[in-house]
Parts: sequence; C-alpha cells; structure tokens
Amino acid sequence: MDAWSAVRTYLFAPPGAAFNYYVPFIVGIGAIAVFVAYHYLLEARRRFRNHRPVLQYLDGLAIWGSVLAVVAAILLLVRHGDVPVLSWRIWLYLYVIVSAVVFLFQLGRLYGRLPRGLAAHDNDLLKRRYLPPANQRQVANAPKRAAARR
Repeated sequence: MDAWSAVRTYLFAPPGAAFNYYVPFIVGIGAIAVFVAYHYLLEARRRFRNHRPVLQYLDGLAIWGSVLAVVAAILLLVRHGDVPVLSWRIWLYLYVIVSAVVFLFQLGRLYGRLPRGLAAHDNDLLKRRYLPPANQRQVANAPKRAAARR
C-alpha cells in the first residue's frame, strides 16, 4: 500500500469512522456565538460608535465568525448523521484550513489596516475640531455656482 492510497483512504473514510472532536467544535461555535451576541446585542456597538474603523473591524470579525460557526455546525450535524459524501474527513480539514486563513486575514487587518484607519479617523476629528463650522446665513446668501447660473 503506497502513501497516497493510505492518505486517500484516511481522508475519504466512510461516515462510520470515529470522530472524537465534537466537544472542541461545540465550544468554538459557542464562543463565536457569544462574541457575535455581545457585539450586536449588548455593548460593543454602543461603546465604539464614535470609532468607525474599530466598528468596521468588529463587524467583519462578527460576520466571518458567524459564517464559520454555521459551517462548523453543519459539518458537525452532517458528521453525526453519517451523510455519505458530506461527512468525509476532507471537509473537516478543509474547514480548519479555511479557518486558519480567515484568522490570518483578520490578524493582517488588525495590525495592518486598523492602525491606519484609526489615524485617519483621528485626523478627521482633529480637522472638525479646528475648522470653523459653516455659517448658515453665509451659506444661504452665497452666490450660486457658475454651473447653476446657466
């Protein structure tokens, strides 16, 4: 028996093969559900309402986490129900690889784009603080633009 056939047999094993990782998967799904519920239902959106880059990052994290949690729940149900093609081990390993890629992508956003976004947001706040607001009487009495006169 060569190595490739052994790997193929392992990855595409029949659904009756033992699977002992239900508890870690369920704990992970629960942790993601708690994060999403905290973010949308309780405190996080209210706490960071003035920090748009942080809200965008947390929204993206919540969306990706929700998608991964739903896929994990489907995989667990399919694996537990012994559905022939969908309960192969290859789908679990593919799920773990996709989760790792999403995790690395979110780390890149956290340490790459988020600091630049926060700096730009702080710069906008600083501009708003030091630039005088428009006087409404002057705006109303201002001459019309040349394009509007034609």
